[in-house]
Amino acid sequence: MRHLVIGIMTLLSLVLVMPLNAIAAADNGSVKDWLTENGDDPADIEEQPAEVEGSNTNIFFLLIKLVFYTIVVVGLIYLLIRFLSKRQQKLQHHSVFTQIGGTPLGNNKSVQMVKVGDSLYMLGLEIT
Repeated sequence: MRHLVIGIMTLLSLVLVMPLNAIAAADNGSVKDWLTENGDDPADIEEQPAEVEGSNTNIFFLLIKLVFYTIVVVGLIYLLIRFLSKRQQKLQHHSVFTQIGGTPLGNNKSVQMVKVGDSLYMLGLEIT
């Protein structure tokens, strides 16, 4: 289970964090090599304003992406909570002291039931 969570988190971090342009630039060498590849001098190239990529994006497509990424994040949180709860249960199984439950009696007062070894104890606690 742990390997599955680590694998999913690694895959998502690679997909979401690493831009595709960085991968393509790494294959072509340096930026200067890429600019001079066609024989032009980088100083002669005029700077043109970059086009905004998402200016004509459909709102429906953005909503679908929002819902998808929300489901992914909630799913990862759910898997993490399940993993941590199973790990905590394994640690509590080997413990001599186990808390069975408790009931509040009033302001800063409660009764707790604990199991120590094979015996059950009821403790009255006052928090000051």
